[in-house]
Amino acid sequence: MTKLSYRQLLFTYCIDGTGNSSNIEKVRQHYLYLVENLDLKFSGLLDQLYADDVVDVHEMDDIQVQQTSSRQNEKLLCILSRKSVEQFQIFVQALDKSGQSHIRNTLENRQGLLDLLLHSISGDIALLYCLKALC
Repeated sequence: MTKLSYRQLLFTYCIDGTGNSSNIEKVRQHYLYLVENLDLKFSGLLDQLYADDVVDVHEMDDIQVQQTSSRQNEKLLCILSRKSVEQFQIFVQALDKSGQSHIRNTLENRQGLLDLLLHSISGDIALLYCLKALC
């Protein structure tokens, strides 16, 4: 049996069988990473989600009233888990618009250029591959 952290238990309680299974699975796979790395305060992500009609004014207020950025991220993830697949995809696109494409890459299991270089067995081969792709 897998031991869940307090945050993961909170998310499980939050969704309580009402979320979209596709969204829940993506969030669950990367939950701690998302809680620790999403930037709602300076990136404009929350404003973008409001403009794109992913969150409404009440949800936005519920997120902003949270005391810490981690709690704000947890609340956003809870809300997103209950949205449609289309709205979740708009969230993923909004990550790019708000300068958080590294988070999008993680969600979609895509590696960025830096990740490719850092995780490659041979940095030289990866660099040549990247340079070839750019030419």
